[in-house]
Amino acid sequence: MAENGEVRLQSVYALKQFQDDYFNSLKENVTGGMPFGICSVDEAEEILTAFGFPSITLQWWSSQISAKKLSKPYFEYMAKRGYDMDHYYSLGLACTMVNDPETAPWGGLPKPTVIVGRTNPDQLQTIKELWAREYGCPYFSLEDVGEEIMPSPDKWWEKCREQWDELIPKHVLDLRVEEMRQLIRLLETETGKSFDPYHFREVMNLVNEQADYLRMTRDLIAHTSPCPVSLRDQFALMPMQWYRGMPEMRDLAKNLYEEVKERVDSGFAVCKNEKIRLMWTTAGLWSNTKFYKAFEEKYGAVFVASMYISIAADSYARDLKDDPLRALASRQILLGINSIDWMVKEAINHGCDAAIGLGSGRGPSPMARAFEKAGIPYLELHGDNVDARNWDEDEAEAIVSKFLEERVIAK
Repeated sequence: MAENGEVRLQSVYALKQFQDDYFNSLKENVTGGMPFGICSVDEAEEILTAFGFPSITLQWWSSQISAKKLSKPYFEYMAKRGYDMDHYYSLGLACTMVNDPETAPWGGLPKPTVIVGRTNPDQLQTIKELWAREYGCPYFSLEDVGEEIMPSPDKWWEKCREQWDELIPKHVLDLRVEEMRQLIRLLETETGKSFDPYHFREVMNLVNEQADYLRMTRDLIAHTSPCPVSLRDQFALMPMQWYRGMPEMRDLAKNLYEEVKERVDSGFAVCKNEKIRLMWTTAGLWSNTKFYKAFEEKYGAVFVASMYISIAADSYARDLKDDPLRALASRQILLGINSIDWMVKEAINHGCDAAIGLGSGRGPSPMARAFEKAGIPYLELHGDNVDARNWDEDEAEAIVSKFLEERVIAK
């Protein structure tokens, strides 16, 4: 289907329809007494799905709020109340505090049964504690295992599916498994429902199937030039990862693969004049995803890759080893999304000529240094992926244009 001159994947519209139906039924079912949970990505979705409870992830909810251009009024409201918090994580809290069904996506969220969160970074824990207090619901924390405790093993993406129990110290896995058992007991106490380990195994197998289709889709995109799928569509498809373990998402991932393969076979191109392949390395610029098409006509510069489909392709699947809960714990601990060597690997895999991401503006980051060392020019744009208040579109496009002309085209 064409949209403002862009031919978008049918899978994008199928996912949007699923989300509309999901949220409409969520509000109705929760009003009728169904439990509901909020968590960060890669924490408790599979547990909640196995219980049969709907859930939303904090980061995805932030992206939906930002896409509706609500970050500016929400953050201004938070500032008036004396809160200056991590913008990506606090948008959901702001939405709840503002409590305006007329503006919030899908009218806002109903009261959750539980909010789950990690203990690190400190602001994330504080935000979720405040959010739980705002709703009057329990907050359940998971001990965070940071890079300082367990750095990502070398080339983890080649080993994590089958060798995850060799890559993570036993005591670290033991702790996370026990925490999830405590979460299961909390949910059973709060809801009167029993956890079904057999259904949980089915959920984890569906996650593996979904990840396999996304891996095949990632590989098609990576190895096809001109690129067959816009980054805007890749971002729009990201939410399927936050409904993991559902047959509908496994089927959507299968349909996506078949749709992209059909594009590849027919020679479809996002930009037939593709000359430069770019990678976006940080969280999506949710307040303005059209930014990613701004350099195609003039430079033939196409954003072809990001972390989203790639992390699902390389990190979600796990051999269950007759212990699905432990396998899930391994992925929560070793996801690899902040692994710079993996990000560089993906840029090379996609044939990228340069990479761009958001940064602090305080000098070259470790990400920038790693890309430059690999011979891939890197640009850091100063900005926030959900806070549109300090984003100057014209200035950002001028900076990228200068980077392309001086660092990429000249090279």
